[in-house]
Amino acid sequence: MKKIGLVLAGGGGKGAYHIGVWKALRETGLDRYVSAISGTSVGGLNAALFLQGDYEKAVNIWENISAEKILTPKHGFGKDIHQSPDYDMKKYHGIYLYIRSGLTEIIRNNLDMNVFDSSDKNCYLTCRKTTSEKDMDSYMEMFAQPDGAKTYRKYVDGKSTYFNMRSFSPHERENILLATSAMPFIFPKEKIGGYYYMDGGSADNLPVEPLYRLEKCGIIVVVHLATNEKLLKIKKEDFMDAAILEIRPKHEQGGLFAGTLDFDAESARRRIQQGYDDNIAMFQNIQEIVEREKAFETQWRIGIGREYLTRIKVGIENREIEGMMQDL
Repeated sequence: MKKIGLVLAGGGGKGAYHIGVWKALRETGLDRYVSAISGTSVGGLNAALFLQGDYEKAVNIWENISAEKILTPKHGFGKDIHQSPDYDMKKYHGIYLYIRSGLTEIIRNNLDMNVFDSSDKNCYLTCRKTTSEKDMDSYMEMFAQPDGAKTYRKYVDGKSTYFNMRSFSPHERENILLATSAMPFIFPKEKIGGYYYMDGGSADNLPVEPLYRLEKCGIIVVVHLATNEKLLKIKKEDFMDAAILEIRPKHEQGGLFAGTLDFDAESARRRIQQGYDDNIAMFQNIQEIVEREKAFETQWRIGIGREYLTRIKVGIENREIEGMMQDL
């Protein structure tokens, strides 16, 4: 069976829709076939929750969310984070309206950073490197694991950097989670490995690249948070060896203020239900197809096994007959 990848788009408060899609995947048992996952911004945060596998915890986070928890006003220009009077906050973190204390608390209280080590799935989070340097060409940075095996630490493609969360320390993972969701002018940039990064949505809001280039996924499910098919179109000609299934909400999820910055518990519950209602019937049909293919494959393997055993038996019998003839 081909490897299946799951891509979760960015979109702030609209990300509750992802949890409804997860519910439908979980209910049909299709979630266990996902072999790798990637996400940008809120999609990156939800990807980490998906990897952790605790659906109820993810629902609890979203159903108890509030603007006060996510959009924490800063008091003074960055003095709540850096106390040094000569620290140039604007230069390093940019102009922003809110600090990350609320989201940081949610991450630390609900996400086990060791899950990236223990899971059999790789999880990629997308960030945009903020630098005046000329955009780099594509390159991949390798990482040697404790057992000697090598994996991709990160994949850089122009403005986009795709971090393989397995390859970083718990502290770096937290910074990457904050960086991928650091919306411009809303939240400060985050420092990772000597460079500053921000929300990857402005570079690649639909991170198919790492699942296709690095994980070699043959089937990639992309969960959009916008209904307009003209927005953020995937150039499928760039991924000719993969079948790409795009999922879009059937109803508009809101713009900047009524959607992206809408961190309201009631809105989250509504979006979770929409994500489920929009996709459960389709996933049930896919489940039936998968089960039929599995049954056919099982029968095929049994048939091949029986044929193989029959050949062995015939071979043994032929050798026994040859031995008897020699004795005569």
